[in-house]
Amino acid sequence: MRRTHQRTSNTTDLADRLAIAAMMILGAIFFVAVLKILLPWLLMLAAISLAFHLWTRRRQRGRALQTLFYDLIQRNQGRISVLEFAIAAQITGTAARTFLDARAREFFAEFEPTQQGDITYVFSLPKTLSKS
Repeated sequence: MRRTHQRTSNTTDLADRLAIAAMMILGAIFFVAVLKILLPWLLMLAAISLAFHLWTRRRQRGRALQTLFYDLIQRNQGRISVLEFAIAAQITGTAARTFLDARAREFFAEFEPTQQGDITYVFSLPKTLSKS
């Protein structure tokens, strides 16, 4: 009697294990199918999110550089050097020169060479700003 009961129990355990294994396999197949469908969309969403984040950071950095530029120009009566701007903005000399060259074209600045061979950008300030 014990052997019959034990065989029935083993058969039931085996059937349960096979059912669990089949469910796990079906679940894995379903997961892979859903992932295959959603993966391109998830990657596209991640790329868009990253691009938006980088664009926002670049825009904020540009605004910060503009604010710093106007502040330095006002404090120095319209005069600024590449080194001065690079140090204040904590950017490379090349990036500072590119930024200042763009502002020089935008505001028709003049250039004065220094004794050290550097160039000072001279921006004309409105009379109301140059007095303060």
